Amino acid sequence: GSGVVTSETAFGNPTQFTACAWLKYNTATTNPTIVARSNGSVDVDGMWTLGLNAGPNPKARVHLNGTTRTVIGTTSFSTGVWSQECMTYDGTTLKLYSNGASDGSLVISDALPSVSSALSIGTMSNGTTSNYPDPIDEVKYFNRVFTDKEIKAEYDAGAAGNAAGLS
Repeated sequence: GSGVVTSETAFGNPTQFTACAWLKYNTATTNPTIVARSNGSVDVDGMWTLGLNAGPNPKARVHLNGTTRTVIGTTSFSTGVWSQECMTYDGTTLKLYSNGASDGSLVISDALPSVSSALSIGTMSNGTTSNYPDPIDEVKYFNRVFTDKEIKAEYDAGAAGNAAGLS
């Protein structure tokens, strides 16, 4: 599979964010990227990724002040089943959600710096690293942090689109 890389200026430089995507797991792939804000690496301050580990379990990563911080969820993916994954970062806590429920968090307390990088889907922004080979749908990126209730509403809305009142 190949991914999609957006314009690096299209999303500005929010200090907090929510990223969500639906994915269908079919193929064992080492550490694939679902959605990311990066320059091809997560080892640059301000870069983040929502993806999977080898489990396969969901994972959220953010690189701040020279250190990559990772939350690995406990949810296991079943072959051929659609799942929704979300991550939020508010400058204090990195949170991971699977199918509308909290799946892990990490207190970090570092500000998200301004970065010049693309938002990418299914790959890192260089288009060749950590490609996700299976279907991805309903990718959403917001410049604010959703509450647990809003994450659940997004999950419950499913393929119907945005949950009522979210923007």
